[in-house]
Amino acid sequence: KSEKSGVADQHDDLMMHLGKIKTNGLILKFIKSIIIITQNNNYYNRIKMQ
Repeated sequence: KSEKSGVADQHDDLMMHLGKIKTNGLILKFIKSIIIITQNNNYYNRIKMQ
């Protein structure tokens, strides 16, 4: 029984780890899109200033 629960624990740890990676990936995508939007806004603002 202890062997089986150990495998289950490892599986849970793996799933949690994968969940964290997925979340980090979403956060990175979100940050990248904000950076792109900010850069685009700066570009448009510069054009308007001319």
